Amino acid sequence: MSETENAQQAEQPLQQQERQGTYGRPFLPGQSGNPAGSAGRRERLERKVAELAEALGGLDRMSALDRIYLEQAAQILMRRPRSHADAVRAANTARGLIAAVERRCRRHEAHGADFASLLPDGAP
Repeated sequence: MSETENAQQAEQPLQQQERQGTYGRPFLPGQSGNPAGSAGRRERLERKVAELAEALGGLDRMSALDRIYLEQAAQILMRRPRSHADAVRAANTARGLIAAVERRCRRHEAHGADFASLLPDGAP
């Protein structure tokens, strides 16, 4: 055997060892293959929730249940539907969630009336 053949044979196991590490899952357990994916998705979701809440008076005026409804509506609206029927279902579901928040907000505004304004005229 010549020296070049020996050198090639010595390099081969090193190359094979390097390649063996890339087969299968190249990430360690618990390590994400898309580290920016989850944070970006969460940021888009928060923007969508804020956008939906803006028309209803803002997030700071809403209860925890209203925020959850808006977050669920935003998640539904952000999904990519598989068919036209799924798109219609998603739109109807989101509309129902947003309508529930609107009803709850109107109910809270109606109860926010001043007690004195509810008394008959001349009452102390």
